Amino acid sequence: MNLRSAVALLLLVLAAAVSAAACGRAEASEAPTAGPWAPVIAFAAGGSIYGVDAAGSVRQLIAGDREEHWLSSPSFSPDGTRLAYTCGFDICMANADGTGAHVLAKVAKLSTPPGGAASNPSLGAQSVVWSPDGEWIAYTLARIGGGGDVELWVMRADGSSHRLLYEGGVEFYRPAWLDADRIAVAEGDMLTYYRRAGGSEETLALPAEAAAVPAKAAIPGPDGRWIVGSVTREAAILYGTGAGMEPVVSGVSPALSPDGRWVAYFRGDGVYVIPTTGGKERLVADAAPLGGRDRFFGNIEECPSDLPPCSYRFPSLAWNPAAYDPAAFEPTPVPTATLPAGARP
Repeated sequence: MNLRSAVALLLLVLAAAVSAAACGRAEASEAPTAGPWAPVIAFAAGGSIYGVDAAGSVRQLIAGDREEHWLSSPSFSPDGTRLAYTCGFDICMANADGTGAHVLAKVAKLSTPPGGAASNPSLGAQSVVWSPDGEWIAYTLARIGGGGDVELWVMRADGSSHRLLYEGGVEFYRPAWLDADRIAVAEGDMLTYYRRAGGSEETLALPAEAAAVPAKAAIPGPDGRWIVGSVTREAAILYGTGAGMEPVVSGVSPALSPDGRWVAYFRGDGVYVIPTTGGKERLVADAAPLGGRDRFFGNIEECPSDLPPCSYRFPSLAWNPAAYDPAAFEPTPVPTATLPAGARP
């Protein structure tokens, strides 16, 4: 073989090798890959924010503590990409997986010093809730050191354009968006709608069974029904319309799934889900090893004075609309054997 032939052969071999490598890269890029881990439900425990996926895997989304950086009240954006929550006395934002956490808005009204004594008038962020169109966030400011005044505010999702809608309430806790314009709060035996832009409001009477729930939140579902339950103590969680509501289960801080089929809630330190029509509940996470759920200091039964989880923050849960799959919570069917034709059992 002369030199020219040898060089030609070498070039052919190199070309074949490059082609094979390119095919290998193409095949590798087309191979299926596991998607990113996504929490279906977020909850606060031990001063941090955690998430649980459909398989029951629990991960810490954002680290906090109950000393200087107490995190609570997670709320997913309607597209499931972002997570708003209270951080210390203010409001923070992160990606849905917990990355990119940052302070969104400094909203606290602190006296000097911002102590926890009952006589201290300081106000801190207590709850945050996204609007259905993802453009706004409603939040409440509440007394850090004792019961009393609560304020309802709204701001744009970028942390700007704060507007006070209501102040002086002593019995409402977690607001709920009825639509992109109206925010509902349950107080006593009434349900009041506040306009996002301020001004007009509408007040409706709650059914007697819902009015009797202590320290309640009312959350509208997609079918005109509501979930009503206490956010400070374990009590009956009700589901129904303004004409009447039926008890579903006993727990605290109910959160309604995006399609209204499931309700998540705390009982003890467990995170449970149950169909809104009733049935068998399912434990999806245990917050006890994570520091336990938050407990509202105004409830002596739930919160003896020597328990560190006690504060003006109440237990909180949120569903992720982007990761939610209603079938994931259905019980696994028991397999049945199929007998050959003509065989006797």
